[in-house]
Amino acid sequence: MPLVGPSPITPTTPSVPGFNLSGGGSTFPAAGVNAPCSAVFGVSSDYECSGPWMIETQRMDIQYVRVPVYDASSETLNLTNPTVSYRVAYTYLQSIVTAQYKVEKSYAYYDTSTFTQPQTFEWFPASSDSYGNTYGAVGASALGPAGNIQTKQQWYNRRPWVSGVDAEINKNMNGMRTFERQKEFGNAAPQRYRGGLEGFGDFKTVRWSLYANTFLDHRDFFIFGDKDYLLPSQYITTLENTINIVNYINGLGLACTNVQYYQPDAAERDNTFIPRDRGFSEYSVNRHGWV
Repeated sequence: MPLVGPSPITPTTPSVPGFNLSGGGSTFPAAGVNAPCSAVFGVSSDYECSGPWMIETQRMDIQYVRVPVYDASSETLNLTNPTVSYRVAYTYLQSIVTAQYKVEKSYAYYDTSTFTQPQTFEWFPASSDSYGNTYGAVGASALGPAGNIQTKQQWYNRRPWVSGVDAEINKNMNGMRTFERQKEFGNAAPQRYRGGLEGFGDFKTVRWSLYANTFLDHRDFFIFGDKDYLLPSQYITTLENTINIVNYINGLGLACTNVQYYQPDAAERDNTFIPRDRGFSEYSVNRHGWV
């Protein structure tokens, strides 16, 4: 089902590198050598490093859109032409997140006994939102109004396989930090819920606290859920910084560990909240590498 809002921003060629805070080979040894094969197996030939190996990998990718929460700033009450003006109270990021954790058993040949590399990230920010508005220059310290974050280098850990202890695993997650609830009036009206895909990135679907959003019509759906990377008042890119970006990415990783993502499906449910059951405990933000 198509998403409402901007499409993911992805590089088209290697010459469009994106922005990153990753060390990669420049910070961590390219070979990741902890010990040569001979130190473990007592032989000099590299070809003796044939396993079996425990190979552990982890990655996470994020599509995000910054949305506003409006607040009434002034009003004129009369019998002929009442008016209300609005301001942006704050903005936050809505996110669609995919993650994977995998353990494989391998008999491939390697010239080291162990190898470990951290998980690093890069982001591809858009300079304008889906409505055509721009907010300032994006770059390494600003995610902008929309875009995506990709795992540049996945976590990789290889060591000898421990029989009776290690097991092959393949965990995958696709989830959102928000879901949607239908706007209804009266306690007798049934409440309807669905995943957040339909309203993803739609400015009108967000409302202030528990008060009705006057941009919504009767029976419209509006967004509930977590407000990540919140910034006060109206948005400009200079409000951002790299520390907040790192905290945002780490926070989404921790939400995966703690199984805090909602199902992103579009099916409607009567009087039943969208399940918050996406994620897996094997994901660890301690494997994220920053410089």
